[in-house]
Amino acid sequence: TFSNFWFWTFTYASVYTSYQVPLRDGIENLYFAFHSVIGASPLAWKIALFGFAASFLFRKENERTWFIFFFFIASFISVLPGFYFREHYFVTLMPVIAIYIGFGLQRASEIFKRIDFTGKLKWLPGAVAVLLFVVAVSEKLRIENDYLFHRSANDISIHAYGPNPFVETKFLADSIAAHTTSKDQIAVIGSEPQVFFYSHRHSATGFIYFFPLMELQPYAEKMQQWMISDIEKNEPRYILYTGYGYLMRITPRSGRIIFEWLPKYLNLHYDLIGVVEVLPKDERSKTYWGVEAQTHIVQNLYCLQVYRKKIHEDGEKNK
Repeated sequence: TFSNFWFWTFTYASVYTSYQVPLRDGIENLYFAFHSVIGASPLAWKIALFGFAASFLFRKENERTWFIFFFFIASFISVLPGFYFREHYFVTLMPVIAIYIGFGLQRASEIFKRIDFTGKLKWLPGAVAVLLFVVAVSEKLRIENDYLFHRSANDISIHAYGPNPFVETKFLADSIAAHTTSKDQIAVIGSEPQVFFYSHRHSATGFIYFFPLMELQPYAEKMQQWMISDIEKNEPRYILYTGYGYLMRITPRSGRIIFEWLPKYLNLHYDLIGVVEVLPKDERSKTYWGVEAQTHIVQNLYCLQVYRKKIHEDGEKNK
């Protein structure tokens, strides 16, 4: 509906940016994120910086200087909302950085063209640009060598994201897909929306992850009520609960309505059929199914719990 469109596009979006982290913390976030982003390809960023400076030094020769500059400003503004500065936010900067890299290579070539080589080294300006490009790419390949050529996808995920259960949710999603049909819906109570993609199953609720429900914003408890209503109405076949506070962004001041509702609802309508404990990198994870899952005492902060609709209720729903 139009009201939902307006709420998510404008009302909640304005709240999301207004309840941002303090400026001091934001500057710290920017420093660490930018350090990480630049560290992945230092020479390419230096060429981009040279291209940025050269665009103004030679602006008479480049009618698009101001267009590219305002494109850069707009791209950087897109990174600012909330002052979170998460690394993937910088993706929106990449197109304009690529333009400045190209401009930097062009200007480096033109500087050598202005040097009189008495016609003997006319190939040098072009060679300089190509050489800089090759060196920048080679540096990137050297830095990312382990990532690009040696580690498996699972190893990369574990190394990069630590206890985030991206590897575990893949095989859980495969299991859910094998025991459901394309018409069945599932729900994720927590922070792993990739399960919907991996399992090719639709969400029973519009909330595919928990973050907005835990934020310190005026609509959080209303959103919790919406999610509860969606789940009770659509009765998902499976519910995946990521039972750890850090990755759900729970704070001491987060609303608790959904946590008061959840244990009662699960106990009445669902059976616990699977538990995955996400362990440190060297051990990784342990999985328990069936009776073993129901009797297992979770000893780790990071765990996943899989709930299945009680069999008698599932049968009644399908009549």
